[in-house]
Amino acid sequence: MAKIYSQSYSARYMRVYRADHPEYVKKDYENRIRYRLELMDILGGKKCKQCGFTDNRALHIDHIKGGGCREYKPQHGYNSMRMYVFYVKHPEQAKKKLQVLCANCNSIKRYTNGELNHFG
Repeated sequence: MAKIYSQSYSARYMRVYRADHPEYVKKDYENRIRYRLELMDILGGKKCKQCGFTDNRALHIDHIKGGGCREYKPQHGYNSMRMYVFYVKHPEQAKKKLQVLCANCNSIKRYTNGELNHFG
C-alpha cells in the first residue's frame, strides 16, 4: 500500500529542499516569470485590459468568467506554474478563458461579480 503524505509534510519537505538547493529556487522563479510574461503576450500584451496599466509587477492573469480556483485545483493542483505552462501550450483556450487585469481592476471585478470566495 502506498504511503499517503499530508500536505503539511509536503510543504515542510519542500521548505527544506529549497533551503538546500537555492539553484532550484532561482530556476523555478525565472521559469515562472518567463511563462507568465509569455502568457500575457498570448493574451494581448502586458497591459490591463480595462485601464491600460502596464507595470507587469501589478498585472494579474484573471479568469474572465471567474471560477479560477475551481479550475485551478483539479487541473493544476493550485500551482500557477502548471497553469501558465498549460495555457502557453494551449493559446486558444487561454484567449477564451483568461485576460490580463491590473490588481485594482481585478479586485473591482471580483467584488462586483461576487468572486470573493477563493475556494468556492
